[in-house]
Amino acid sequence: MARLLTMTGGIARGEREEDQKRARITVRHYRPEESRQEPLLEARAQEILKGNVKAPRLREDDIVVVETVQPDQFTWRDALSIVTTGASLVLLGLRIFRFSN
Repeated sequence: MARLLTMTGGIARGEREEDQKRARITVRHYRPEESRQEPLLEARAQEILKGNVKAPRLREDDIVVVETVQPDQFTWRDALSIVTTGASLVLLGLRIFRFSN
C-alpha cells in the first residue's frame, strides 16, 4: 500500500509535515468479496507511509479510495466580500434615512 501511495505522487502535496494543517488525506481499502460496505483499512496516508499502520497486501479487484479534505482558508476575497456587503448595507440605511426625512 505504501508503495502504491508513493508511486501516485499525490500524497506529497498535502501530507508533508509543514502542510498537515491544510490537507487531510485518508486512505480506505475495500475488498469486495469480503465486505462491500466496511473498509478493510481506513487510515491517514501519512501513517501508512511512516509504517505506523499495517496495511493488508493488495489483491486483484481491491478498491483503494484516497480522499483529500482541504479545509477552507480565509482569504482577502472573503474579507473584501464582507467589507463590500457592510458598505452596501450602510449606504442602504443612509438612503432609507434620507428618504424618510
